[in-house]
Amino acid sequence: MGTITARNRKDGSVSYMARLRVMRNGATYHETETFNRRPVAAAWMKKRERELEKPGAIARAIAVDPTLAKAINRYTEESTPLDLTIGCRRIQIRDGWQRLLLAESHARQLLG
Repeated sequence: MGTITARNRKDGSVSYMARLRVMRNGATYHETETFNRRPVAAAWMKKRERELEKPGAIARAIAVDPTLAKAINRYTEESTPLDLTIGCRRIQIRDGWQRLLLAESHARQLLG
């Protein structure tokens, strides 16, 4: 079930925060999004409610979303190198990615 709340911004304009809260099998999932127009907020809320009604949708939404750096670390730790040169190259790639600002981004942010 969702609610829409009007909020005043610093510049005096009004924004609309759509808050969605779903409880299933003892687990609670909540999501919020802010919009400039109330009809857009209502449309988003209806769309998300329909999406979350599908089987397994809440489990996917709650799933852990690691940072890119953590995903690369896990890949380099769990994969077995074919030889030493491939292993060294993987470490170089991992270290290079971790220096980037992108490394602290979550996969969901990067994908969409």
